[in-house]
Amino acid sequence: MRLHHLLQLALVASACVSLSAQSEVLYYKFEGGGAKALNYAQNSPAPGEGPITNTLTSGPLGSFVPGPYGQALQGGSAVSPYQANYVDTGWAPSVTGDYTWAMWMYNSRGNPGPGLTYIAGIPVSGAFRIYGGSSILLTVGNAGGTTYYSTVANVYQMATAGWTHVAFVVDTVAMTGTYYINGVPEVPRVLTAAPNIQGSSFLVGRQLLTSAPSIYDIDEFRFETRAVTAAEISLWATTNPAGESRFGQGCDASMAGVAGLPQVGNLFYGLEATTSVPNSVGFITLGFSRTSANSIPLPVDLGTFVSGMSGCAWECSSEVTQLVVLGPTGAGQLAFPILPDPGYVGIELYSQGLFIGGPRGLMSTNPVGIVIGN
Repeated sequence: MRLHHLLQLALVASACVSLSAQSEVLYYKFEGGGAKALNYAQNSPAPGEGPITNTLTSGPLGSFVPGPYGQALQGGSAVSPYQANYVDTGWAPSVTGDYTWAMWMYNSRGNPGPGLTYIAGIPVSGAFRIYGGSSILLTVGNAGGTTYYSTVANVYQMATAGWTHVAFVVDTVAMTGTYYINGVPEVPRVLTAAPNIQGSSFLVGRQLLTSAPSIYDIDEFRFETRAVTAAEISLWATTNPAGESRFGQGCDASMAGVAGLPQVGNLFYGLEATTSVPNSVGFITLGFSRTSANSIPLPVDLGTFVSGMSGCAWECSSEVTQLVVLGPTGAGQLAFPILPDPGYVGIELYSQGLFIGGPRGLMSTNPVGIVIGN
């Protein structure tokens, strides 16, 4: 890709990041394996991670399969007895205005066209859900009144042939709901009422525990409380976006990325650890795994190795360890400039910090998941 194309992509992506940071709720890239999915949404009201429940009995049995970018959440079977693989996001929806959901979908198991398959939703009968059948995809249940809003495209047929990107954008000013298939909009539907999406939980991979779960592998699942633009939907359907997830818990310290997202060409990206102890010293690590460090399964309780750190989890491998000195405010940064090289797109890293001081004698930060992207 030529330099000016990279710059154009960076400008569009930068604008999208600014808007998304104000409204992102869920963004699952499904990277890293294990028994949880990280939420890469910025400033989200939802937790930074969600547990995965896997009841698959027909192989492959793993929760993850190859996706269009990295890994994806594997689908199940809508034929009774149901087989499901789903994430409990921990999010309690309360959406009465604009919203957007989007995802990649693939029927990799070649499941026959079901009567119904529930892809995501609030686990209460009649509540908001995204579901489909043998020919269409529907989003109903207070999604904009009780009307059924369906695609023109045969999503089942397309997603059985290969990965297909589907998005649905609700604009309450125009009172329209618009499907996008592989980045291309269908004719907008007229909303019959404003959205009223309320619930105490939200699942990705199924809706009710007693109804047919998703037959589709799912990747890059998003939910935002705004009407995302056509340019952004096109970007989601054609590129692998950057992501940063602050998950888990720290003990007397925290860590987050600074200067935007880990996008290709972001020379100012870095990680900042924050504590209440000035002028301390410690280290920040970078690793390629959050499920194992050599032969040690992760997470591991630091209390196993250090007195006073019981209940403090360490959640990333440590291929690189960098000394960091905290300043007079108790904060310190590790610079991590990302060169404008598209070859870095898709690299996954996990980072965590450990510093001297605090009531336990040591302070650990929360882990941070990093996916370098556009």
